[in-house]
Amino acid sequence: MQVQVHKKKGSGVEAESREQRAESREQRAESREQRAESREQRAESREQRAESREQRAESREQRAESREQRAESREQRAESREQRAESREQAWPASYAAKGTLNLICICR
Repeated sequence: MQVQVHKKKGSGVEAESREQRAESREQRAESREQRAESREQRAESREQRAESREQRAESREQRAESREQRAESREQRAESREQRAESREQAWPASYAAKGTLNLICICR
């Protein structure tokens, strides 16, 4: 003898199973969203670190250029001092001789 069991649509067991599957789908969807957000945050963090590295590199370049400019300026000032010293040394005997000559002229008269 065969017994046929007819499941009623919406019976308690079947409804529970549908609810569990729906919850499972929701949980998987939430998990996907969280993973996507996490990926976005990691990407943003990578971008920020890259920008920070670029800024530090630019800052290093600027400091190096500034050091070079200061060194060039020091060299130019040193050259200028040397030229002024040479100029004074060359002018000193001539002016001294001129004064001495004038004195000699005055004494001779």
